[in-house]
Amino acid sequence: MSTPDNAISIQNVTKLFWGIEAVSRCSFNINGGTVTGIIGPNGAGKSTLFNLIGGQYIPDYGDILIGEKYVTGFTANQVAQRGLFRTFQVAHEYPRMTLIDNLKIAPINQKGESLLYNLFSSKKIKEEEIIYEKKALEVLKILELDHLKNEQAGFLSGGQKKLLEFGRILMSEPKIVLLDEISAGINRTLMQKLITIIKTINKEKNVTFCVIEHDMDLIKELCNTVIVMTQGSVLAKGTFEEIVKNKEVQEAYLGLEGQ
Repeated sequence: MSTPDNAISIQNVTKLFWGIEAVSRCSFNINGGTVTGIIGPNGAGKSTLFNLIGGQYIPDYGDILIGEKYVTGFTANQVAQRGLFRTFQVAHEYPRMTLIDNLKIAPINQKGESLLYNLFSSKKIKEEEIIYEKKALEVLKILELDHLKNEQAGFLSGGQKKLLEFGRILMSEPKIVLLDEISAGINRTLMQKLITIIKTINKEKNVTFCVIEHDMDLIKELCNTVIVMTQGSVLAKGTFEEIVKNKEVQEAYLGLEGQ
């Protein structure tokens, strides 16, 4: 059941591919203003679930809510209108555009996208462009990429591309952010920087984060609650300390049986 405190509510969600359940009768709630980790072995259905929440896939059964609003079957753009954005395991960027231009085009519902505004309100569009350029510079500074603002994004390292993708989300003033394997390809120094940024945004702006991650040190340091998935459904939910002591989790995921 969804309540006003829930940022995301997953209700008996199932997704089939060729008759096989990638996500199977999955249900859980994520409270607003928290950082929640989702862990589980490869093939547990974690990324498929993110694709369902983010509007890349449509559930075969069940419902998804953002707050108290049903978004089952919404497109990615419609979900974004509700304030939910996500990253992917492989970062998406415009490789031939500069970093600052990658960020400037990220916010949704820009006036420059409207034909009427282009025809009759060019002054307002220019004012908006100035605002977004200033904001893009601020985001690049937060990410410590401002020295590369005029470089083409295609020349960034894998870790820097993930930071840039995260910056594109920040440009859109998100309410909820889904992070899919954000640590992959990022060195420990960059990872600590990103953890600090996530914590700051979560605390200061009350942005809800949900993180798929294999790095248990990151999960331990970052997450209030951890959800363990296996075979497409939820096996356990609790604090990190509760999860690592859970015998079912040890047997199904952590591989500690008999130790």
